[in-house]
Amino acid sequence: MIGKQLRGALTVIAAIALATVFGGWWALPVVGFASGLGSPKGVRQALVLGVCAGTAWMIVLAVQAGAGVAVGDVASKIGALFTLPAPLFLLLPPLFAVGLAWSCAALGEEVGARLRRDNA
Repeated sequence: MIGKQLRGALTVIAAIALATVFGGWWALPVVGFASGLGSPKGVRQALVLGVCAGTAWMIVLAVQAGAGVAVGDVASKIGALFTLPAPLFLLLPPLFAVGLAWSCAALGEEVGARLRRDNA
């Protein structure tokens, strides 16, 4: 049986992947901020969300590559433009997702903590 935390992480990964597919990359900061608003401060929710976002974006890239999208060709061409090897360039989108989701969730945690403190 899968643990409660792992089930939660898999649910977040699926939600981020679907939000990205249907809402574009702009959905990630919205999901991150909203997730941070509801979480108590100091529980590493932002870090967990960041890792889930990076994993979700790697899965989205893998699914696109499996569906015939020329992800490798694009990575090679853009990687050459930036003088980066293609595999390294393929890591940049998930790393961007980690940083973006983490920072938005951390901001949401702060705003949520202040709102709860002001309402108390």
